[in-house]
This record gives sequence, C-alpha cells and structure tokens, in this order.
Amino acid sequence: MAACQAWATQQRKRPQLTSSELPLRDFLQQWFDAIEPEVAPSSLVTYRWAMSKIPESLQGTRLEQITRRALQSMLTDLSRTLSLSGVRVVRAVISKALNDAVDWEYIPSHPAHRLRVGKGETPEATAWDDE
Repeated sequence: MAACQAWATQQRKRPQLTSSELPLRDFLQQWFDAIEPEVAPSSLVTYRWAMSKIPESLQGTRLEQITRRALQSMLTDLSRTLSLSGVRVVRAVISKALNDAVDWEYIPSHPAHRLRVGKGETPEATAWDDE
C-alpha cells in the first residue's frame, strides 16, 4: 500500500507537458523544477550552469525534434570555449534531462545516448634542462 501511495505522489509531482509542442527551454525549466527538491543545492548550481551553456537556437527547438546530431554539434562547439570537464558536465546534464523525458514518456527515444566528448588537447610538455 505504501509503495502505491509513493508512486501516486511521484506521478502528481511529474510535470504535465505536451511533448509535441514543448521547446527544450521550457522542458528543461520544468524538469529542473521537478528534480529540485531531490537534488543537493550544489548540484542545482551545476545544473543551472550547464543549462545556461545550451545555445538559444537549440533551446528553442521542440523537444521531439532534438537530434543526436544537433546535440553532438553543440558539444563540439562548446569544446572550443569550455574545458573538457565543462563540456562533460553539459553532456551529463542534458543526458539526464532527456533520459527523464523518455521515462516520463515525452519523447520515445533518448537523443543524447552515446554522445561523445573529445579527449581534449594534451598540452605540449615542457622540457627542463639543468640551467
């Protein structure tokens, strides 16, 4: 009985969205609001930061129209301005959000599945001599 009540409570918390018309920006905000009570404050700051790095052009795209190619392109572009770890954080947050979109049945498949982040540039080693 307690498990049924917990499930019912979770379903009531779930945002009521129409995925066919929902821009990524709106989904991300509603997703953030839904997870906020369950996530540590420091993680919420990281999530907000990562969400702010998603380009406006992608944020305006309807959730069901987000493609793996568009997400991969975004990560490639971000790798020019962010550190490798920063790009990985953005990937992790968008992947988590879109995974929840699939779980909530807003989209049928996970477009962020298997996104790749480069290994980054290896700085040139500095040779030291005795002098």
